[in-house]
Amino acid sequence: YQRRVRGAKVIIHDVETLQMVQTWVCCGPVREVVWSPDSKYIASVSGNKIQLWSMSDSTWRSTIPDTDDGVEQVVFSPCGRYLLLLHEFSLLLTIWSLEFATQMFIKNPKGSLFKFSKSEKYLAVIERSECNDWMVIFDTKSWKLINHFKLPTVDAAGFEWGPSSSEVCVWDHAFEHQLYIYYLDGTLAFTHEVTNPISMGLQVVSWSPSGQYLAVGTHTHTVYILNTSNGKVEEIYCLSNSFYLPLFFSLYLCLSLSLSLSCSLAIPVLCVDTTA
Repeated sequence: YQRRVRGAKVIIHDVETLQMVQTWVCCGPVREVVWSPDSKYIASVSGNKIQLWSMSDSTWRSTIPDTDDGVEQVVFSPCGRYLLLLHEFSLLLTIWSLEFATQMFIKNPKGSLFKFSKSEKYLAVIERSECNDWMVIFDTKSWKLINHFKLPTVDAAGFEWGPSSSEVCVWDHAFEHQLYIYYLDGTLAFTHEVTNPISMGLQVVSWSPSGQYLAVGTHTHTVYILNTSNGKVEEIYCLSNSFYLPLFFSLYLCLSLSLSLSCSLAIPVLCVDTTA
């Protein structure tokens, strides 16, 4: 399907026939439309009001109560049966159930630092409370709290779930050089600090599909390959252009390049010229 917005109307077309299949009139001018992952539901945002529509049942609709402080981000859960609302100024994260029309609240979320695990079984949220970062983990089936533990970060900048959904990697802001890997029970697996004094902090982190390695990119166009079993740096890649950093990560991880690991103390360094 393809959606089109005209004022307060949301119009849905079939991409093959281009015929109009659904039209909904919202409560005001629509500023954002979000699809559920299975394309069965649509959320429309009009001012501080959010309405939900069903592609299979034209008579079904649901309206989420007004959010006086406004909504900054609207995200469907991977299963498409819950809607996550990040309120303006990161005051609150609301989780709305489409099936039961109920909601739960998570206070003090740190911006958009909330993610579902690869298995979709867990939701992790970083909170900012009393000048400290906290990791909160929920079971997405029962929405019960799994764990809530304090992070050693000065100002957490991001995190990524491991491919097995049993660990999570958290890294600090640009003026710090640390990353931490935690298990779901709050146990610290290991921590790593980039020793380059001009690295300007960590820019992006990505797990290998097997979870055996962690690729860490810095603002100085350098990629460190960490072994997650012992936290040691196995290889270093120097890129001359940061524009190609995400592309390098994708190629490296998707093609599963064989790492030429050495047992010596010297760490191999590969410099890649991406200016051509």
